[in-house]
Amino acid sequence: MRLTQMEVEQSPLLAQSIFHHLTRRLRQTEAVLAMVGYRRVEDRLRHFLMLLKQEVGYPVSSGTRIGVRLTHQQLANAIGTTRVTVTRLINQLREEGWLTIDRHRHIVLSANAPLS
Repeated sequence: MRLTQMEVEQSPLLAQSIFHHLTRRLRQTEAVLAMVGYRRVEDRLRHFLMLLKQEVGYPVSSGTRIGVRLTHQQLANAIGTTRVTVTRLINQLREEGWLTIDRHRHIVLSANAPLS
């Protein structure tokens, strides 16, 4: 949607909404940049899952369900590693009780899943 500067200036509600969305997008960008800065792949994966928890997660009885289904390859691409590494780390996090996979193949972060 294209808007002229005059349209934005004439509508305080529109300007406020645009500002809100820009602020949210800036926070997302900062979170992704922080994630990329982690040396350990496990830290990047945990951080990325916590970011997804904030953005598309919703509470369920066992914790927070990530509202989108992601393949191990998609997770690997997002954090800059291989699918094999993500599979190994997901299994490790499952063993730790940090996450589970529900019957619909969605990731569920446990209620007490700390960032590190």
